[in-house]
Amino acid sequence: MKIFTTFDSMEKLNEACALSIGVFDGIHLGHQRIIKQLHKKAGKGCKGIVTFDKRPASYFNPLGEALPIMTLEHRLSLLEKYGLDFALVLCFDHTIADLSFESFLQKIMDKAPIKNLILGENASFGKERGGNETTLPSFAHKHAFNLTFLKKSLMQNNVISSTLARNLVTDGNLKKLKKILGRRYTLFTPNFSPKELTKKGKWHTFQLCFENLTALPSGTYTISIENGYVSLPGFALLTTESSLSPKRYVVDVFFGSGTLQQGPLTLLFINQTPPKAQNHPLKQFEHSLSSSLLLQTSMKNITTKE
Repeated sequence: MKIFTTFDSMEKLNEACALSIGVFDGIHLGHQRIIKQLHKKAGKGCKGIVTFDKRPASYFNPLGEALPIMTLEHRLSLLEKYGLDFALVLCFDHTIADLSFESFLQKIMDKAPIKNLILGENASFGKERGGNETTLPSFAHKHAFNLTFLKKSLMQNNVISSTLARNLVTDGNLKKLKKILGRRYTLFTPNFSPKELTKKGKWHTFQLCFENLTALPSGTYTISIENGYVSLPGFALLTTESSLSPKRYVVDVFFGSGTLQQGPLTLLFINQTPPKAQNHPLKQFEHSLSSSLLLQTSMKNITTKE
């Protein structure tokens, strides 16, 4: 997937594309429906998204806006896995905020002619949210592209949204979160280095820190560590340092055996351990988790993905 960070840096496409515009925070099932429609409309043609480095609401209300579910690097990594050809990632600042929706779309079309524009229900963009379900149809007709607004996805009468996903993260409801994401909740770092590993008894351990990210409740979680073609079972100790600015989300990761490589690394969160296992030290964790098939596997071998 090609990534561009400004209108000017974007390569000019030779064919009209299927496009969507949005933050895609969490990339939940609603977002995935949009991506599937991009594939359907584009066929073998070009498909991409225009997104932003942060939620526009955080620009207009920096103190009151909720924290994102995932980092920008994580979003882009997942979007690439979903088979998009390009992503235009714009820094949401006063320049972007002051663009009318017509000017915003024209800047895109100067580089990427649009054949299909696919948006979520009630989506809006441009200055004062001028581009919406009322104004966009006439613009699409004038510029001869197809416009689709997909209805919101529902699960048990709840609208699947980034807000719902964010609340489930905060509540630590990994089961429901998995349902609306269509995958397990994950944390991601693009540049893990084996040099970060240390040894505590029989455990290999490393620490990841995230700033200004929606956090799971502090506690201990069974996880799977995904790194290249290797998957290692282990567990993670999560703590949040909300008194600091920016807020920090600290994850101490432990696993029994195996080798990690330089490069992208993902933590898949499986479940939270019982309260009685929440107190350190490591021996207590080992005892509490010894009955877990996951941890037993981690002490014996490395599961290699096919």
